[in-house]
Amino acid sequence: GLAAAFIIGAIAVRLSEAYFVIITLLYASVLLLLANNLNKITGGNDGLSFNLQPFNLLGMRIDLYEPRTMYFLLAGVAVLFFLFTLMLSRSRLGLVLRSVGDNQNRVPFLGYNLYRYKLAAFVIAGFMTSVSGILYALRLHYVSTEFLSFRMSVMPIVWVLLGGRGTVIGPVIGVAIMTIFEYYVSAIVTNYLIIVGVLLILVMRWSPRGLVGYLQS
Repeated sequence: GLAAAFIIGAIAVRLSEAYFVIITLLYASVLLLLANNLNKITGGNDGLSFNLQPFNLLGMRIDLYEPRTMYFLLAGVAVLFFLFTLMLSRSRLGLVLRSVGDNQNRVPFLGYNLYRYKLAAFVIAGFMTSVSGILYALRLHYVSTEFLSFRMSVMPIVWVLLGGRGTVIGPVIGVAIMTIFEYYVSAIVTNYLIIVGVLLILVMRWSPRGLVGYLQS
């Protein structure tokens, strides 16, 4: 995941705004087609199921499919990522990236290499996404090319926009709201994503910085 993020990011971050979105979605579409064509390896749309055998770590027997073990693994990684993101946001890299989000055209005039900072952000995000994908597959005991679908690429953007971009807690709130929303509403409405779209438009209309931005204002 780290290597793939670096290779893709080396090209993608040279573009900005809509062009950046287009090329990243294009990469995702190409990888999805490639994975479907290599169905003997990836399993295609049917996917692949797997089971990991328990193993010993420091004299302890670890079974990743035991509910309590899986819970602490997922919770532990989530807390580590949250703390890492919090520290990153307060570091020099985080402050520069915040400036990039506000007005990237001014950053080079302050003596910072815009390309390197954007690439660093892309690689860090790619690494965290790849770890999350591995944990998601472990949780389901299953992996499919569906993980490369357009929906999987768009949902993290929805979480950020809904919760609040430019904040650490915002995406967490966005994930929580969307998870609860999908669980209850999808049981009633088949095309619940239409409601999600309307909800997102309303949030962006009244608070461009998401729910956290609205509460802070």
